[in-house]
Amino acid sequence: MAVTADKPAPYAPASTMLEIIKRHRDRGLPVPVNKETLVRGGVAETIIPRVLQALQTLDLIDDAGQPTPTFEGIRKAPEAEYKNRMAEWLNAAYADALQFVDPATADETQVRDAFRNYIPTDQQGRMVTLFIQLYAAAGIGAERQPQQPRPHARAARP
Repeated sequence: MAVTADKPAPYAPASTMLEIIKRHRDRGLPVPVNKETLVRGGVAETIIPRVLQALQTLDLIDDAGQPTPTFEGIRKAPEAEYKNRMAEWLNAAYADALQFVDPATADETQVRDAFRNYIPTDQQGRMVTLFIQLYAAAGIGAERQPQQPRPHARAARP
């Protein structure tokens, strides 16, 4: 599967996704990867649907919860090849968005613009965060924190 504008894009927490990838690399995941597996792994029940959807959409597990050849390739990659394997996976998974944005050079606004047509619309901010942080883990672009509103300056007292 790949991320496209005609079906829901992944918007799971990047930290959770990266932890699942790390756990699979270090110890393997019990299969099938499903709600019960994720609960035992410490994933909050409230985000499990998002995580499972992201794992499938990003081609890490299939519809039966089995790790895909892509996920197994990431798991088995020697440390020296790990970031390259991650980048290859992300480039395939996000090929549609990469027509509009380069994760190596884009700022958050440019990434957000690339996701404007993706659904669910109200989760685009999370899609952007996931995209940026996954690419950062692959050594592409800089990990950025989402922009926070600036506090109002206090008026100077006389």
